[in-house]
Amino acid sequence: MSLKSFWHHLSTVDKKRIQQALQMAKEALEKAGAPIEEEALRLASEISEDARFQQFTDRPDQIARAAIVAGVLQEVRENIDIPAERWDVFLQQMRQELPYGLRSGFRRGVNSVAKGLPKKPSTGRNEVLDTPEKRKKACDLVSKYERMGDSKRVAYAKAAKEMNCSARTIQRAWKSRAGQLTKKLKKRSTPPH
Repeated sequence: MSLKSFWHHLSTVDKKRIQQALQMAKEALEKAGAPIEEEALRLASEISEDARFQQFTDRPDQIARAAIVAGVLQEVRENIDIPAERWDVFLQQMRQELPYGLRSGFRRGVNSVAKGLPKKPSTGRNEVLDTPEKRKKACDLVSKYERMGDSKRVAYAKAAKEMNCSARTIQRAWKSRAGQLTKKLKKRSTPPH
């Protein structure tokens, strides 16, 4: 079914909902720093109605490969007037360059979009151990729980719960404490000049 015939069969409510979804997607991408052009938005709308696309929604690797092949075909269409004697050379050159160009170009494109997307909201643990006093308190808690017989892992978890941060944050504070202690000991043992 073409997009026009699909659109014709939709009720007014359905059309409104699709328009709202398109607008929401556009705004969400803009907010995420990955704006989409109107023509790309229309293309996405058309593609989403294609039954072939629908059977690949759980296989994004195939969708990405189809986009690559579409790019190759676009390049071929732009060079369709190449004389017959140079056509085989053109195809051979594309065959040789495609895998290497894809890797760098595709990764660069995906990475630029991914970097601009917002991260998933945190677990709610938002305390940052940004002062020496907070890091000292965290280390003191780890020591306390270790003296009570808990393993390091359990001590990190208990201290994290108490300080409203992650166990990994507590572990980093604990490890940095060891580095700072070593610096202090070296300072004390070095004779003055």
